[in-house]
Amino acid sequence: MKTPVIAAAFWASTLSLAALAFLAPRSASPLAQHGNTACLSNVKQLTLGVHLYAADNDDHAPTASRWRDSVDGYLKTGSQKILYRCSLVGEGEGYAFSQKRSQATLGTIPLPAQTALVLESTDLRRNAVGGAELLPRPGRHTPSGRRSGNNFGRADGSAAFHPDGSIPTF
Repeated sequence: MKTPVIAAAFWASTLSLAALAFLAPRSASPLAQHGNTACLSNVKQLTLGVHLYAADNDDHAPTASRWRDSVDGYLKTGSQKILYRCSLVGEGEGYAFSQKRSQATLGTIPLPAQTALVLESTDLRRNAVGGAELLPRPGRHTPSGRRSGNNFGRADGSAAFHPDGSIPTF
């Protein structure tokens, strides 16, 4: 006679767990989390390339219209060129350079830790240039437990994820 009681308890606990799983906040899928990590790394490397270019050019950032072409020489591993492309976009790259920072002297940018140099972009061309108007909306990435947003490379050389509505200065 204990079997119906055990079965009822089993089904009640199973349904309770299912309800909790349904109501619990959902984290980003493993693909989205990986995509954010890879893109953040790409943005950091591209920002580093801009800084290395500037170090060889009197602290001046590259001309915006050819920024990727200008920093490519700093982004090679041996004779291998590295392809910087967001895995969450189709064809194209998915990154842009801040138009306002074209040929800027990096050392004179006010608030460099809050100023974007490299950003994720809806313009998927290689040498994409612009500002906040190019940001994917909603943001391209949703790290676990966070709201969507985009990655930015800053004038101080750092790179970080910014949730939608919290974008750096351009």
